[in-house]
Amino acid sequence: MKNIFKIALPIMLLLISSISVAQQQPNVTPMEFYSSCEFQPGKTKADLYKVIEKWNKFNDRSNDNSYTAFLLTPIAASNVDFENTLIWMGAWDNFEGMGNSLENYYNNGTEIAEDFNSVWKCNSHAFVASLTTYEENRKDKHEGPRASEIFSFSDCSINEGVTYADLLKADAKYSAFLKKLGKEDPVFRLIPTAGMPQDASFDFKMMDISSSWSQRGSETQTFVNNGGPLKQLETYGSIVSCDSPRVYQMERVRLGKPWVK
Repeated sequence: MKNIFKIALPIMLLLISSISVAQQQPNVTPMEFYSSCEFQPGKTKADLYKVIEKWNKFNDRSNDNSYTAFLLTPIAASNVDFENTLIWMGAWDNFEGMGNSLENYYNNGTEIAEDFNSVWKCNSHAFVASLTTYEENRKDKHEGPRASEIFSFSDCSINEGVTYADLLKADAKYSAFLKKLGKEDPVFRLIPTAGMPQDASFDFKMMDISSSWSQRGSETQTFVNNGGPLKQLETYGSIVSCDSPRVYQMERVRLGKPWVK
């Protein structure tokens, strides 16, 4: 099943609805990504922070509490300028909040948009539907994303002949294994809904989160010691094909309502 993001939006929404029923009250929320963002000549992160401060005040005045935003700096990736490339990742708590937020920004935030454009140029803007495949066991009781986390992304394609029912069964089996290992943070499946390149060859992205490098190292060691790589292969090997993950250091620049319930 290649290029699932090329399906018409109504069909995509129907797909998400069917997955929601199958997962019994999953967390399905909208997100956006501005990718391949590089600074304009002479501009630095300090200039970007000034615009973000202005943008935050705009959202505060608008009483927009639905949106949480992050800057992602590449740590392990290829074909990027590590000194000059960032990703903007935004998450809304629900689709209604997304609609209200975007309408306000496009109608009233023109000046701020121009300020952003004067600081950096982003070559891609895409929307995705985020589905939680592993429910976290966070110690902060869902008070919101921490100020600095580690994000990992992999591009995945569903193998021929595999259905979403097969994928959901694999998710349930693998989640039980992660829970047994004591993994604290969530895992997401990001299904593209708009804005992806027409020649993209993946069906969805997997996003894994760690609260810190020390936690990532500790949980990875536990994962390896308990046969995690083999378990992952046994569970998903015939279901999906995924590439090597890219790893980013996250910096939260706005905290709205948590999108992980």
